[in-house]
Amino acid sequence: MSERASNNVFNETPNTRIFSVTSLLTAHHFTYNPELQPYEEEYPFAQIFLTVEGRGTYRTDGKTYPITAGDMVCRPANKRSMISWETGKLHFLLVSFACTSEAMKAFEGAPIPLCGEDEEALFELIKICKRIFEPMEETSELRGMRLKEGVPIAALAYVCTSLERFLTMLYCRLHYPEMLLDETQKANTYAGKSSLVLETERYLHEHITDALTMADICSHLGISQTALSKKFHAETGCGVMEYFNRLKIERAKVLICQSTMNFTQISEHLGFSSVGYFGKSFKAKVGLTLTEFSKHAPKRRTMIIK
Repeated sequence: MSERASNNVFNETPNTRIFSVTSLLTAHHFTYNPELQPYEEEYPFAQIFLTVEGRGTYRTDGKTYPITAGDMVCRPANKRSMISWETGKLHFLLVSFACTSEAMKAFEGAPIPLCGEDEEALFELIKICKRIFEPMEETSELRGMRLKEGVPIAALAYVCTSLERFLTMLYCRLHYPEMLLDETQKANTYAGKSSLVLETERYLHEHITDALTMADICSHLGISQTALSKKFHAETGCGVMEYFNRLKIERAKVLICQSTMNFTQISEHLGFSSVGYFGKSFKAKVGLTLTEFSKHAPKRRTMIIK
């Protein structure tokens, strides 16, 4: 082989497919209380629940865990478990699927707090499923959903691949937090947002550890507080500082689970004025005190894939 030819030989890094979703059974978005009666269930397929609003408990392997907004529960296949919800407004996502990958064990047990990108990946998956699937007819002996007439099988492959991507993202965040923390905290941006709102969100993500004020943000963007507040709320449904505080709390949840920092260190790292204010903000958003959340939070898990 000539020297010129040898220079064109590249190293190949083999890809390892950690998750393989072989089928999809259900994908629901409940924005109301479906009056679910709590009882122990066991299915031959896996389920993931994402609580968007509301509270409940998850019981598995003889242990009971609190569930609150932002928590994902993974119900393994062929294992009995029970989810019960408190009365009041309930809003959650549910996806049922078949996946025999050994790495699924990484999600068993305590609920896992999701970050912005994780949550939005699930929401996007649910939206696609709503467009391409329809429920089985009442006369059918089968439950679940099926592809709508005329929908190509490639659409199903797209959804299953999207679910595999979500599971892989979450798996990597649990095992490699130092490497992926910043990226997994970044929320996806929706088409249709103005450049001003996108720039505001980007700036807040990049300065999540700073104690920014509304005046600081507006000074950087070169816009009045009134104009920014009106535009941001119209496109996101929340205020600028509310959004910023939410980012900090979501980052705090990850740090509690994936770092050795104590509450005071996390408070200082995220730019809160005091650990007391940090605790109050956390309780208001999550519904649990810092101690309660830490007690039940999933800590860094043992590696499963060698």
